[in-house]
Amino acid sequence: MRRPRRLAEPLLFALAIALTACGSKSSSDDGATQSGTDGSAGTTDATASTTAGTGATGATDATTEPVDPNACPPDLDLCRDYCLNLQAKESTCLRADVTCFDWCFQGLDGPLPNECADEARAAILCQVGAEAFDGTFACESSECAAEYLAEDVCRGWCGNLSGVPFSGSTLSECEWGSLCGYAGGHTVEMTCSVGDAPSCACLIDEVEVGTCALGFPIKAIECGGEDFHVLKGCCNQYFLPVLDSGPARSCHEGPTAPPLVDPSGTSCPLRGMYVPCVAGGTEGQAFCDVIDGAQVFGPCLADPVCRLAESVSCDMHCELIAGVPTWVPDVCDTSTSG
Repeated sequence: MRRPRRLAEPLLFALAIALTACGSKSSSDDGATQSGTDGSAGTTDATASTTAGTGATGATDATTEPVDPNACPPDLDLCRDYCLNLQAKESTCLRADVTCFDWCFQGLDGPLPNECADEARAAILCQVGAEAFDGTFACESSECAAEYLAEDVCRGWCGNLSGVPFSGSTLSECEWGSLCGYAGGHTVEMTCSVGDAPSCACLIDEVEVGTCALGFPIKAIECGGEDFHVLKGCCNQYFLPVLDSGPARSCHEGPTAPPLVDPSGTSCPLRGMYVPCVAGGTEGQAFCDVIDGAQVFGPCLADPVCRLAESVSCDMHCELIAGVPTWVPDVCDTSTSG
């Protein structure tokens, strides 16, 4: 079971910082969501009150650490504030619940490398300050279209704003395409001949708009492998002007700080979030939950048995119980019709 990577060597004073800086959050306080309309993370009291225990260290010595304008907040803070905003804006996103933080954090720091993690961070940072989330897409905001498009270009197909990729092949050609939700919605396709010097036709909404040389050989059926798709070919010169959503911000992972020594019992802002911890010399995770009527971090767990955002089967799901992720049995519906 993968835990958040260790941020740094634990410092004994970290818990003291958290106890003084991580205050409880009332239902009327949505400070983490009151960012500027440009989508950048705000510096409100609610955000400041929780960053000490989840990644940020507060003021730094500007003489030794120059400010990086393209640095995001630490991933723990970024996902926390995004999920707080989803909930504050009453989004209909199915992840606007206890699974939100794990879903967000694993997307950035999960067991598999994410080559587009920085583009995803920029999109999440925009969503931290989004004024509304779309009813159609629920977990996304059309205010962040530029950042979504940058992530999609990195990934190779449209996956945000209702984007759906597709592909196909024959013995003589390969086809890649994607339905894209940008600029009112378009379908982009690239059809290339196989061989050592493929020539490709570029289509937008089933109309050919140009041709280009792919630049590398492709074999029939294989079609470039799993890492290749429509927005990683040679047609972007035609596609991107049509899909253009304006300039996207740049954002890479920000500075990190030592984990808490043991945050158990310390107030926390988001149920389901977790932080690195050390208790009894053992590293683990502490989860934010409502325990005995107070929203606090639970015990430091060396090896949680399940992930809150894990895929749900029909016979069990992962539930947070008193700060401990626990497998809970479900009753499968095995009935048949007809």
